Amino acid sequence: PAHGPLLAGGFGVEIHQGKLRLPPLQQPVRQGEGVVRPPGQAAAAQRRQFFRLDCVLKMRYRLVSQEEKTLRDFIAASNFDDPELLERYMKKLEEFLGDWEKATLTDISGGGVRFQCDDKMSPDQLVEISIPLAFEDETVSFHCLTKVVAVADIALKGSRQIELRCEFFEIDKEKQDTVVKYVFEEQRRRMRNKLGSQQGVDADD
Repeated sequence: PAHGPLLAGGFGVEIHQGKLRLPPLQQPVRQGEGVVRPPGQAAAAQRRQFFRLDCVLKMRYRLVSQEEKTLRDFIAASNFDDPELLERYMKKLEEFLGDWEKATLTDISGGGVRFQCDDKMSPDQLVEISIPLAFEDETVSFHCLTKVVAVADIALKGSRQIELRCEFFEIDKEKQDTVVKYVFEEQRRRMRNKLGSQQGVDADD
């Protein structure tokens, strides 16, 4: 029926009369053979230590609600035979998409980022980020979902700002390798510039 509920199978997600109903995210939920794990159950044992690169870069971010994340997971894991049904889910997802805000990236690594913004958030808040990463041969627009792990108030040029430390959330290896490659190339570029400057000083002497 045109106004009937949209049921999301094993996810326990239901959209009825424009409202999204969700199960509590306590245990992994399954759709077919795929498994979607709730926030807070990242595989800590698989985390690696990465070199953090200090930087000052413009970036953007937006908040991601639990409802949006659950619906995104369901859409990604499902095979829709009915294009109209998929379109209804996508339109519902668009209602959750918040505005992008500007921020300043202050460090980045293969494990996460730190940035300054105007919004105070709580730990475990999901945040989608967008950062232009300039490589030697191209600039890549890096998008990723992150989770807030630390929040601090800081004084900056006479004003107060919020500093967030976030870890990448459910990042795939290809995206993580992109960040690691950027950090390596930027380190190498800075070392070349420093060496070139030092050689110029020595020549003047």
